[in-house]
Amino acid sequence: MATMKAVRIHRYGGPEVLRIETVDRPSPGRGDILVRVIAAGVNPVDWKVRAGHMQAAVPVKFPWIPGGDFSGIVEEVGPSVRGVKPGDAVYGKADLPADGSYAEYVTVPRAHVAAKPHTLDHVHAAAVPLAAMTAWQALFGGTGSPSLELMPGQTLLVIGATGGIGSFSVPLAVARGAKVIGVVRRSRESSEKAAYVRSLGASDVVDVEGMSAYDGIDAVLDLVGGEMQARAWAVLKDGGAMASTMGEPSDDEARQRGARGLAIWTQTSGSQLEEIAGLIDLRNIPVHADEVMRLEDVKKAHERLEHGGVRGKIVLRVAREPG
Repeated sequence: MATMKAVRIHRYGGPEVLRIETVDRPSPGRGDILVRVIAAGVNPVDWKVRAGHMQAAVPVKFPWIPGGDFSGIVEEVGPSVRGVKPGDAVYGKADLPADGSYAEYVTVPRAHVAAKPHTLDHVHAAAVPLAAMTAWQALFGGTGSPSLELMPGQTLLVIGATGGIGSFSVPLAVARGAKVIGVVRRSRESSEKAAYVRSLGASDVVDVEGMSAYDGIDAVLDLVGGEMQARAWAVLKDGGAMASTMGEPSDDEARQRGARGLAIWTQTSGSQLEEIAGLIDLRNIPVHADEVMRLEDVKKAHERLEHGGVRGKIVLRVAREPG
């Protein structure tokens, strides 16, 4: 049987449980495709699952290969697959709790991939799927789940605007015709963070104290939780909406303001990835890879992500770019 190199964990724990091993290469089942991974994106959910913080919601079977985002080349297609063929450049996401993309090959349902954006190399394409789909679904919906239903002319407050999801939320909202206020944590790098968020299209960037300068905000996208979310309620207009990736926003606060509070849970959608790729190719959505590391540096990637301060995404280069 063919083999591949993959990162696996055999138990929950810190970055030290990540091991590079030689394992059997998977084969695609009905409706699946096998992708040769060129690059894999690193997301906060990866280290949270690895550490055991999500084992009640996402119980993985050991040994397990982490990773969701990827970009690569179709190697093989399973029975009944249509619309892609070996040799096609695709990007997409593996869904938990299945084995993921920190490997030379990954199998995923055909519906979880789309053609790679033509204007991106594989490294930058691997920075897109989870963060961009989460931003898209929080702002506009499209998978049947509640969303902010952001409209042109509205004002959106994005808490945590420098991270992976925030880096897509700002330009997606601006492309829809909304005004965006970015919120970042105060730090020694505050001026650099503000410049980065403005480069994404934000009209203004403030810290948690600076939020009080605004009121009548139409919608809030909270990517941080805690004190920042609590303070954001004070600037949300009555009848507005707050969406959070950190769990359900306060029911009491929502009732007091006649507002909607939404918890965002991302669903993988190849059709949304197609739409996102189109916007990227039109140069409407910038893609930022904060740091590119080798697959062998996966422990360092997880450590850096846990410590925070990443702008955009960390990407693992698994193989050389084709051509």
